[in-house]
Amino acid sequence: MSLSLYRKYRSQTFDELVGQEPVVKTLKNAIATGRIGHAYLFTGPRGVGKTSAARLLARAANCLSEGPDKPCNECANCIAAGRDIATDLIEIDAASNTGVDNIRELIERAQFSPSVWRTKWYIIDEVHMLSVSAFNALLKTLEEPPPHVSFILATTEVHKVPATVASRCQRFDFRRVPLKAMVDRLDWVCQQESIEVESGALELVARQSTGSLRDALSLMDQLRVFSEGKITLAEVQDMLGASGSERVAEFVDHLLASDLASGLRLVNSVLDEGLDVRQFNHQIVEHLRQLMLIKSGAAQASGGSLLDVTEEMRRRMEVQAENVALPDLLRWTKVFAEADAELRSTAYRQLPLEMALVSAILPPVPDAVPAPERAVESSKVVNPSERPRPIASAPTAPPVAQRREPVQEKETLGAPPPMHVDLSEFANGNHATDITTPPNEDIGGSGSSSDPAELPPEDEDTGDELSRLRKLWPHLLDQLNARSRNMAAVFRDPAQVRPFAVNGKTVTISFRYPIHAQRARGDQQRRWVEQSLGNTLGYPCLLETITFDEEGRGPKRDGDAEGGKLAPRAQKEKPPAPHETPRGRAVMNTFGVEKFEDD
Repeated sequence: MSLSLYRKYRSQTFDELVGQEPVVKTLKNAIATGRIGHAYLFTGPRGVGKTSAARLLARAANCLSEGPDKPCNECANCIAAGRDIATDLIEIDAASNTGVDNIRELIERAQFSPSVWRTKWYIIDEVHMLSVSAFNALLKTLEEPPPHVSFILATTEVHKVPATVASRCQRFDFRRVPLKAMVDRLDWVCQQESIEVESGALELVARQSTGSLRDALSLMDQLRVFSEGKITLAEVQDMLGASGSERVAEFVDHLLASDLASGLRLVNSVLDEGLDVRQFNHQIVEHLRQLMLIKSGAAQASGGSLLDVTEEMRRRMEVQAENVALPDLLRWTKVFAEADAELRSTAYRQLPLEMALVSAILPPVPDAVPAPERAVESSKVVNPSERPRPIASAPTAPPVAQRREPVQEKETLGAPPPMHVDLSEFANGNHATDITTPPNEDIGGSGSSSDPAELPPEDEDTGDELSRLRKLWPHLLDQLNARSRNMAAVFRDPAQVRPFAVNGKTVTISFRYPIHAQRARGDQQRRWVEQSLGNTLGYPCLLETITFDEEGRGPKRDGDAEGGKLAPRAQKEKPPAPHETPRGRAVMNTFGVEKFEDD
């Protein structure tokens, strides 16, 4: 039985550890200076060389060579470790030895001196699988181990290791192997094994392994058996169900050229070839992300390039980045990233990807009319006089020639007066002013039966804000409904509640029934209404309420006494006292009282 490639080509020196330069440099310096610690914690993704580095460190610490390069792999200790027959190098799989009894046995054996090596080494793999009791049993030994014992703890999930254990170890974080370094390593392995392979196939294998060299070598093992001679890109795509970077770059070229037909044909060809459409979409998003890095100038970082691509693909991506604007890249990335969720659950196979392509190529349609939420939900408080006027595309009142003739409104509704009435007329006693409201007027509309010459001037903030409040009244109802459904129900009836005027930050609302106005003036209800008005108009508002008589005449401000200077109606006759009514007198006679306490 032949060894698998990842076992056969396990790193035998520190220089063969691919993509872990910071870790290698630190460990080599520690060996050269003799400052080897008693406990190490190696953490990182799977298949990046944690266990290999642990073995190399144990071997180098006991290497008999006098040379600077350790391990030498020639002395007796290095050869024994390479053949897995070193008695003083003990590897433990914590996934199958999780209990406290296993750790106690390990601690007891650690008390014995090494048989051959200078230092006995314990490598505990997947250490996060240990139980809490096992960690507690290991804690004291990790803090003060025997002078002839060292520990290396390896894990892929360092967050599961107790902080008390991690703090007693020197921690080394292993990173994913970069694409170029992995391709070079795979190419070297193929040369050693006399395997013919295309460079594009190696790149796809490296991408599919997502930074794990062990996974990449396992895939190469499968491909060596799968192919009949030279490993080609098509064979790799066939086996993995993935598309090469060339196909992704071709797709992006169609996107840049706004060639919808070619882009759709490519998507369908990917599906016809049996490739995974969702995997193809992932590669598109990653390609667009790297184009954003190039376009924004962030591709070259201080620690090296952020692009995980070959040099040939880098040059092609730089050309693509020159022919696209950064906002378009951002929009495209969002579109294809959002398509991933639909591809996961859809029954229509490639349809979400095709729709994403169409959405990306078609120019974005600007909103003709801003939605109320976008128009008014602003956290910035602005002065009404400084707020810009509505845009020209906003809905305005229909021309006078197109307005329908008003139809007489039913008297029983008691329609409120028009929205632009000056209250000073009532203060001066001019109660005969015509304040009838145009019938069939919708709360959100802005129609008026008055002549245009009689409308308030355009620069008057009151009339403009009032019209705006009328248009946004449905949004006000939504805001109010979220706070009080009962109040929203009252405000939703135009026969009972209508906006009356907007003067500065004071909004006057007219109520048909005094009980509704009184309720709106309550502390909590007033707060709800003012908050809803503020969210609707975009600035803090104060509420003022007025009421009308049954005939729709005569506003009376909140707080005014009956018959005050703004009261349009004659004072009603004062109701009789309780003791003056027949029922009251009967009660007084029954209980023998002469007067009610409230009289």
